[in-house]
Amino acid sequence: MPRGHEYLWTPKLLVLEGAASLVLAVGCLVLAVAVARRRRAGLPLPARRWTPLVVFLVLAAWTHLSDVWLIWAPLYWLDALVRCAAAIAVVAAAASLVTDHAHR
Repeated sequence: MPRGHEYLWTPKLLVLEGAASLVLAVGCLVLAVAVARRRRAGLPLPARRWTPLVVFLVLAAWTHLSDVWLIWAPLYWLDALVRCAAAIAVVAAAASLVTDHAHR
């Protein structure tokens, strides 16, 4: 069943959920682009440190876009796979940034 059933197809709730997820997705993508651009502008962070962060942010955006899609279409396996990939990416990003900080 689509997630819209959980919301009893209440229009205001559907718009709120969908809009919030879209804003979160756009925010994650803007952050990913900002990190990549800052890197090119001389951010003192090697690629092995910022690349996992950018990958995580893109996957996080995808999870939020998936939330919008799930309102109407029950693609829960795809959603679960994307969330697993995002979980792996956030662990890698955190580890790369923590190890970078620990070596200073």
